[in-house]
Amino acid sequence: PSIAVGRDPRSGGVTSDGSAILFPDFATNTASLLPVSAPDAIRTAEVGQGPIAGFVMAGDRYGVTLNQTARTVTVVDLIADSDSERLKVSTLMLSGEPRMGRLSKDGTTLFVALGGGDDPPRESGVAIIAGGPPEIVATLPTGKGAISVAVAKDLSRAAVASYFAKSITVLE
Repeated sequence: PSIAVGRDPRSGGVTSDGSAILFPDFATNTASLLPVSAPDAIRTAEVGQGPIAGFVMAGDRYGVTLNQTARTVTVVDLIADSDSERLKVSTLMLSGEPRMGRLSKDGTTLFVALGGGDDPPRESGVAIIAGGPPEIVATLPTGKGAISVAVAKDLSRAAVASYFAKSITVLE
């Protein structure tokens, strides 16, 4: 079934059991947690300006949005401690504008390309987010125009493609 949500929903994340979907809404600067079996029970959180993607991490405990315009990551606590429709959030500052993110297969680590929203991207770097609650554990240099990230299934390597540098940065 199709469920009407938000004004400009973007790519989101699904809990490991498929019971809920977290997605950001670019137009309203919010993220919503939608229980698939009860679509009227949507809970929302205000996130940074310009959320472009959402992810579910750390055993489905936290949602994360990449906020392009604000240059931030919003961490959303998905576990309800009350009947409130609002979810608790915290904000992490990025050293650049997020272009895209790739979550590890086990949901513990998020790699964020910091190439920016220009087309083609002009900025560089990759932020690594992990932990419970998620935090930025490292920000590493890449070639100019960090546009895409790939992550090995076993987390032994990640690679960041850079548009202007015409290079791949391998993280081990």
